[in-house]
Amino acid sequence: MWSKLLAIVSLAVFSSWALPMLDRPANHALSARPECSTNASAAWVDVVLLIDTSSNMGSANLRKISTVISLVMSKFTIGNRANISAGEHNTRVAVITYDHIARIVANFTDINSLGDLSTVLNNIQVSNTADANLYDAFEQQVKCTEPYFTNGSCPVPTADLDIDRPTAYVVFASNLDSPAINRYISDVAPTNDGVTSTVITINFNHLDDYLTAVLNDLSVYPFLTNVTMYNFLGNSNSLANDLSWALTQGKSPIS
Repeated sequence: MWSKLLAIVSLAVFSSWALPMLDRPANHALSARPECSTNASAAWVDVVLLIDTSSNMGSANLRKISTVISLVMSKFTIGNRANISAGEHNTRVAVITYDHIARIVANFTDINSLGDLSTVLNNIQVSNTADANLYDAFEQQVKCTEPYFTNGSCPVPTADLDIDRPTAYVVFASNLDSPAINRYISDVAPTNDGVTSTVITINFNHLDDYLTAVLNDLSVYPFLTNVTMYNFLGNSNSLANDLSWALTQGKSPIS
């Protein structure tokens, strides 16, 4: 009797705590971890999209990436100007593509609306090389190009408008064809600390053991042993929901 009563009480407590978090991926490694936010429209975050354009990715996958990103980012307020004291928040977006080399195809101030982002994504083409240099992609530095930062640098925040945003790096990958270079990715990739930066990986070739291992390492949560945070599959039917959820988890000074 006591065992049945304990089971009922435990179920009630668990249900009352877990139900508000149903948007989280059901099989996520940290499914018991509370969400930081679900309000995408009020998010204060920088999103850097790192998109593999090597021949392994293929045109169909690039179209899917464009569709998923547009669907997800339609929930966010995209822009470069905000007044925090007036309650104005926004999300800045930059795009980097990589094959044998990486290229910044859009800095933050190149994208001021969902339409701007869609235009950038629709102009991305598949390369004729199989090389995918993710190391070089992480080495690219998108600029903080607010009007009051004349040199394009990213200074320490000093005023209300300059509050640092956490940065989410979203990696869309199908191949890592240069192990000699890419084995040093951890030296240049940001730490997945969930506070200043978050690394989200989307694997379009999960049968590639090397690629899968690297993406797993990039998304490891440093404060728990062998736990990946935001590591998704490109062929998942829930990819848009999973990515949307992951982008709202970064903490910021105003969250």
